[in-house]
Amino acid sequence: MAFGLTSPAQPSHEILTLSDYRTRHAQYKQDADLRQLHLRYPFITIWDDHESADNSYHDGAANHTEGVEGKWVDRKAYSQQAYDEWMPIRLPEPGNRNRIFRTLKFGQTAEWILLDTRLYDHDVQAATPVNPLDPSTANADRHMIGDEQRAFLINNMRQSTSQWKLIGNQVVFHQWIIKPFDFPAHTSSMSRCLNGATVCCASVRTRPPASTGPSVPFWNGAALNTCLPLSMY
Repeated sequence: MAFGLTSPAQPSHEILTLSDYRTRHAQYKQDADLRQLHLRYPFITIWDDHESADNSYHDGAANHTEGVEGKWVDRKAYSQQAYDEWMPIRLPEPGNRNRIFRTLKFGQTAEWILLDTRLYDHDVQAATPVNPLDPSTANADRHMIGDEQRAFLINNMRQSTSQWKLIGNQVVFHQWIIKPFDFPAHTSSMSRCLNGATVCCASVRTRPPASTGPSVPFWNGAALNTCLPLSMY
């Protein structure tokens, strides 16, 4: 089964090729409710890891085995091409499907600042569930976005003249407090969260404040109280 589908997934195997990704997108678009939704409302979209492979990042994915499942660079390109064909957006660099971070301005009321915190320059995530004793959890060299996107974000936050700056991204931009927990190995991540384990998923932003990069200190010091992150996680 594919996420959200009530019928067997098409294709039935893990999607790896351009044809596979096209077929899965086509199946989703057969859903009557989704078709009505597209008919009635415009969409502002950014992809998440589910459009390529689970917990994907710039150089790979948790659910990708290099060689056995082909080359990640090819698989990522296939997923991006199929997404562009079925969920077209106005690319900021025409022809460059790899770059989807962009801005959309709605007069003086609001400006969307859309990021790619998955495929463009996101480093590998920590393990899931997060282990607070694992040095990689607090490694200041890991980044959710690189220098180019960080500059893009900060510059647009600073220069926007709209009342509301809405930041759309895929990964929760939020400092989580890690508490130790001891659950059976088969317990789901959601159950662990509901039962008091504060951090269960490595996709959530978990690095300490000192290593979150220049964007957070800038945000705290710029009195940008009309800036609102909206994460799809």
